[in-house]
Amino acid sequence: MLPEAPSALSHLIECCNSLSAEKLASDEHYFEKLYSGQSPKVLWIGCSDSRVVPEVFCKLDLGDIFVTRNVANSVNLDDHNSLSVVQYAVTVVGIREIVVCGHSDCGGVRGAINFESLSGDVATWVKPIHDIYVSNAEKFKDLKTELEKAALLAKLNVKRVIDNLNSLEYIKAAKASENGLQIHGLFFHLES
Repeated sequence: MLPEAPSALSHLIECCNSLSAEKLASDEHYFEKLYSGQSPKVLWIGCSDSRVVPEVFCKLDLGDIFVTRNVANSVNLDDHNSLSVVQYAVTVVGIREIVVCGHSDCGGVRGAINFESLSGDVATWVKPIHDIYVSNAEKFKDLKTELEKAALLAKLNVKRVIDNLNSLEYIKAAKASENGLQIHGLFFHLES
């Protein structure tokens, strides 16, 4: 857990220095190898939520995975940031698998459910998720709690993102290639 600012930055720097020392103690050429290039096989599209960090819960090292994270793990077809990450990962880095990971208790998804409470950039960002909620109202009517609704909506959003990815020409080409790009949807249960 990070201390309160301004000591939070100092703590981060200490952790960075500690990691460097640890890596060098186990392999004196660690950073030379890391600097020589990356070749991850997976692009992870995840949420910015500080509790859902793939490098931690998948026990990965630096350079093992290509990651993009944003509110509610979204890739919208008008979002040049996310699309540039995906295109770069597929066409330059040469990743072979894409994972789109939603999670329970997602604040962005809960915001999409309670859309009227949002404004500005957050409202614009989660509007496509809110649209899923509205167009699938029948699926949500028997769910009792907001957490149940958010879990279902998070899963539907993963499907929406996969559908968006599958509509991209460079994704279609990569799937048809010899290596056959694969796209997977996952749901991370914070509670278990």
